[in-house]
Amino acid sequence: MKYLLRVALAFALLPALGLNGMAFPQNEVSVPESATTSDESLDSIDTAPPKHVKMELLARAYGDSIVLRWAVDRFPEWLYLSETGVNVLRLDHASTSLKFDTVALGVKPLPLAEMYKRFPESDSTALLAMGSLYGTGSLTAEMTPWTPGSMGAFVDIEQDQKMRLAVAFLAAEWRPDLADALGLRIVDRNVKKGHVYDYVIRPTVPDTAKFFLIDAGSIRGLKNEKFRPQPYDVTLTDSITGHGKTTLRWNDDQNGTFEIYRRPKGAKEWTHVNARPYLPPYKFGFDNEDAIYAATVDSLGTYEFAVQAHDAFGDLTEMSKPLTVSFPDLMPPLPPIITQIFIERPNLEDPAAEVWANIHFSKDTIENDFVRYVPMYYNERDSLKTWRLLTNQYVAPDDTVIRVDVTHVSTGMITIAAVDTAENMGYAMPTLLRVADLKPPVAPTNLVAIPKITGEILLTWNMPDSLDVQHYEVFYANDRSHHFVSAVDNEMVISRAWQDTVAINANQRYIYYTVRARDYARNIGPFSDTIQVLRPNPYPPTEAHLDSTYTTNDKVYMRWAVGGEEYIAKHFLKRKMESEPEDRWTTIAVLDGDSVAAAGHLFEYTDHPAINRKDRYEYCVETISLWDVKSKPSASLLTRIRGENVVSGIELKAYAVYDERNGEIRLAWEHGQLPVSAPYFYCIYRKTAAADFSFITNAQSSERLFTDRHILPGETNQYYITIRFKDGRGTMPSNVVSVTAPKKQNSDSNSSTSKVSENNK
Repeated sequence: MKYLLRVALAFALLPALGLNGMAFPQNEVSVPESATTSDESLDSIDTAPPKHVKMELLARAYGDSIVLRWAVDRFPEWLYLSETGVNVLRLDHASTSLKFDTVALGVKPLPLAEMYKRFPESDSTALLAMGSLYGTGSLTAEMTPWTPGSMGAFVDIEQDQKMRLAVAFLAAEWRPDLADALGLRIVDRNVKKGHVYDYVIRPTVPDTAKFFLIDAGSIRGLKNEKFRPQPYDVTLTDSITGHGKTTLRWNDDQNGTFEIYRRPKGAKEWTHVNARPYLPPYKFGFDNEDAIYAATVDSLGTYEFAVQAHDAFGDLTEMSKPLTVSFPDLMPPLPPIITQIFIERPNLEDPAAEVWANIHFSKDTIENDFVRYVPMYYNERDSLKTWRLLTNQYVAPDDTVIRVDVTHVSTGMITIAAVDTAENMGYAMPTLLRVADLKPPVAPTNLVAIPKITGEILLTWNMPDSLDVQHYEVFYANDRSHHFVSAVDNEMVISRAWQDTVAINANQRYIYYTVRARDYARNIGPFSDTIQVLRPNPYPPTEAHLDSTYTTNDKVYMRWAVGGEEYIAKHFLKRKMESEPEDRWTTIAVLDGDSVAAAGHLFEYTDHPAINRKDRYEYCVETISLWDVKSKPSASLLTRIRGENVVSGIELKAYAVYDERNGEIRLAWEHGQLPVSAPYFYCIYRKTAAADFSFITNAQSSERLFTDRHILPGETNQYYITIRFKDGRGTMPSNVVSVTAPKKQNSDSNSSTSKVSENNK
């Protein structure tokens, strides 16, 4: 059953409230539902005006009695009912009259004087209950930060009233005697076991002015039988927070106060942990917030914890399922005391080569679980702002001195931790370990320069894993033979990078850099290697030009001559179709500037583009400097890749005959289907006695016949045919046909034929 309201405040944090002034934090108040509460009042009883505020009635049967509790969710209505009282009526379903009997009339809180007699002044919970009803409140006209009568003052007073209502219902839920005293609970003992009852609660004095519109509350069908607590189904969890300390957690969104129990694992009897009902410190504005309780044990071991909840009627639920908690040893041993530190330098010729620290210490109490000492060291630089082991050497419990190699350790703080079997540590008071640094840092390595076109040169370098470096010093010169001077003015280079700015129009082509390190003891390390850096140049490189080229059916060979500037980084060979716009260039090759310079500032390239008989390919070269300054594009190379010119797979057959009557040669030809869809025409070639084969004419694709009168009697002509496509390709020649004209006419014959070679057959 949900308790009458959820209060987002821990009881331990509530101040004791007096009767002349009370301080209640802001809180949200809500009236819970009852599983057996009727939404409608009984017709024979309910004569209240239209519903604005509903009286919520809860009931619980015990067999020999029935306990009734009620609440409203607004302070003015509660205060009105506390002054005028409420009536409680009962209907026994076993009665033949089916009339309501009066259980109580004018139920209201005890007078303040009667409460003082009933509850001692030491009863802080009773004081809370009395203060919630009879106190004047904390927000008086003199105390509110808002102007009296303003909206802010009204809001503050409303919140104060909500808090008083919440405290009253909390006290009534917590303790039945306070619920009785506040007029929020009655016990009906004039009931019979097994009977079924209806209950109605309504104001004793209806508000005739209709200022307080309060509806009656009712309970129907309540069977009077012995109450049996339901299992308390919550899950306990824990978090170990210290030596013998843990924080218990569970979630209960119905009940507000609890009892906590503890027993050693295996024991039968429970020990009550809390002295009074425990109210968890709820957070404002969060639903279903976990309840938390800080529990402690006197001795380590394994324990079981369980909780019970106080429900809305003041009854305890059954005990929750036990939670087993093991408490580990978190108590560190007593720390030792460092008594003396002696620094030893055994190498007299080089005192910085080997340094030892002899640390003397003592410990008066030796615990049974104490196992070893652990020396630890702290320095913001060497230990990266955290304590670390000074040595991996095992220090036995009976030792009183340890000799540690501190050759690579700077002055810092040391401590000695006493460690027990559970790895708990007790630390000695930190003591200064003073180690004079006589060893300079090593030289930086891998010095690299990254120049920019604007004159900035970024220098980066590496440093071995040594934290004893305060800063770096950067030096430069315009020639290796010159004296190197500091490149840094009035600043300390802390990181392993630094940026210089140089003039880009200086006469010197190069600038030289070197770096060294200085440690915190002012020791100066050796210089790094010296690097040569080419000064930035803002001018574009010389554009390339075409040295030579040739084109075949399927490739383009080209050789380009490029500029000789030292600051050239890359050459980009680009290609596009002649008909495409300028933004369609595609890079087909990238050549390294140094490699091309080593090859005499020439590079060759052979391209194999796709065959395109309709358009030409265009090539150019663009050169870029080390600072991304581009040259002008070179003059373009234009060429066409036609592919093979002969179309194979076509059988072309020619025929020829001499027409003696007309004195002419008639030439015809035929062929199968062409594998090419391009437009075409026929080309006719002729060979005479005076000249070799030569083109004489062409015929349209729709023609298959040609007539030639260019022949004298007794002469012989030869012919062949080819097909030429509009895209430039052609076929292999047809067969050669020969035709010989007769030397004289034969008058006895109407027609005569010439001698035709076997090629015509």
